Amino acid sequence: MFKNTSVLDEATGLRYRCISGGPCLNLYRDGADVKETLDKIIAKGVEYIGCATHEQYFYPDYFAYQPNTPEKFEAMSKTLHDAGYRFITADELK
Repeated sequence: MFKNTSVLDEATGLRYRCISGGPCLNLYRDGADVKETLDKIIAKGVEYIGCATHEQYFYPDYFAYQPNTPEKFEAMSKTLHDAGYRFITADELK
C-alpha cells in the first residue's frame, strides 16, 4: 500500500514529501548532541531528514558566534552519511 504524504507548494510548484524534523544545528550544544538526536530519528527509518542552521554562526564577528559550528556540521554529515543517507536539494524532492 502506498500513501502519498507529499505537500504541493503552489507558489513554486515543488512537491515536498514527509520530512523528519531534524536538528537545527545552532540550537545544539555540540556534535555529540547532534549525533544523538540524529541517531534517534534514523532509528525510526524515515526517508528524508531535514537539517538546518543559520550561516552567521560561523562568523566570529556575529554577536552569537558559535566556534564549534564546524564540529556540529561534521557530526551531522558523518552521522547521516554513515547511515546511508545522501544529501539532496529541495528541487530533488519532486
